[in-house]
Amino acid sequence: MTGLVYKSTGSWYIVRDEKGQLWNARMKGVL
Repeated sequence: MTGLVYKSTGSWYIVRDEKGQLWNARMKGVL
C-alpha cells in the first residue's frame, strides 16, 4: 500500500491512499 501523508497529528498521521480513502497510520522508525 502506498499513500500520501495528508495531515500530521502528533505521532499519528492521516494518510490518503490511491483511491482517496483516508487512514490513520503510524510510521515505523525515525523520520
